[in-house]
Amino acid sequence: MNLDESGFNKKLFLKGWLPALVALVTIVTSLVLWLALEAKQDFSIAKTTKANAENVQNQINARMESRIRALMRMAKRWEFSGRPVRAAWEDDVANYLHDYQDLQAIEWIDSSHLVRWIVPLKGNETKLGVNLLLEQRRGRAAEMAQQEREPVVTQPVELFHGGTGFVIYAPIYIGTNFDGVLGGVFNAQKVFDTCLPDRIATGNSIAISESGVKIYQRNPSPLPAGQDWIVDSKIELNGTVWNVRVWPTPELMAQLDTSLPKIILLVGLVMSLLLSVAVRLTQVARIQVGKIAEQTTELKRFNQELREALEKVKTLSGLLPICGRCKKVRDDGGYWSQIETYVTRHSDASFSHGLCPECSIKFFEDGGLPMPDKVREAAKKMK
Repeated sequence: MNLDESGFNKKLFLKGWLPALVALVTIVTSLVLWLALEAKQDFSIAKTTKANAENVQNQINARMESRIRALMRMAKRWEFSGRPVRAAWEDDVANYLHDYQDLQAIEWIDSSHLVRWIVPLKGNETKLGVNLLLEQRRGRAAEMAQQEREPVVTQPVELFHGGTGFVIYAPIYIGTNFDGVLGGVFNAQKVFDTCLPDRIATGNSIAISESGVKIYQRNPSPLPAGQDWIVDSKIELNGTVWNVRVWPTPELMAQLDTSLPKIILLVGLVMSLLLSVAVRLTQVARIQVGKIAEQTTELKRFNQELREALEKVKTLSGLLPICGRCKKVRDDGGYWSQIETYVTRHSDASFSHGLCPECSIKFFEDGGLPMPDKVREAAKKMK
């Protein structure tokens, strides 16, 4: 047997374990391919989510920049032309309210932080004359705008007519004299709905918060298991920071999550079973072929012996020239030999010598010897 130093029969091992080894290799290959496809699919979802989050952030930044610039233009006109007539200012504000549907009101707060003008006035009458410093977030943002001479966005505030929003304050300086601030009051829900149309928000869950306080949510859905599918970003504005979180909705994940990896795994498992069975059947077939080859060899040997026997039989068959007197036989070479010698030479037979009953009687009679009873009885039977 083919044994190594430890007495291990490698050939028998391979014969017995080869189907299992083939199945194991196929299963491992299928698992590796499945994991690779799953990883690629996860990467595709993460990449898509990241691109969507960047798009969301860019849209919000662009729309907020547009609103801040609009208020700053109004403040600059005030600075260049001086304090406008109230009626003219209100007409100008009406155009802004028409252009920005998420802008609820624009107010002018004078240098002593009192609310002097507001459009629209209807529904906001009680706000006239209010000291802005009495409201912590609004007052702090207005003071910051005055000090930095830059527009400032408040932290989330409760709107007078309900809901959550924010105010953008633009400082007014006529020369070196501070003439108050212009405040644009925005509804957060409307602002972000305008910033994020359906073509951008579709398939994404979006949440915007400030200091842990949620100020906007779109397409709410459970957070996915994959952390790479959740993208957090920040929008830094003068006075506040918005935290933006974007993740794919279950509907989008269902579209991106194909069944190909699972099909590959299933096909691999089936293939592993089929290959192991095929290897085993091949082994069995080779064993049967080996047995048939051995039987064929044995059959050929038997046929050869049979042919040799038949040749011998042929040799002893047919007409043999035999002497009528001495009973010698002539062979194919023309030589005469005793019949015993001829038969022994051409077959497996051997001879032993004795006397037949007739010759026995003659032997005893010719020799004058008494004849045994057995010989006499045998002679009678022959008659």
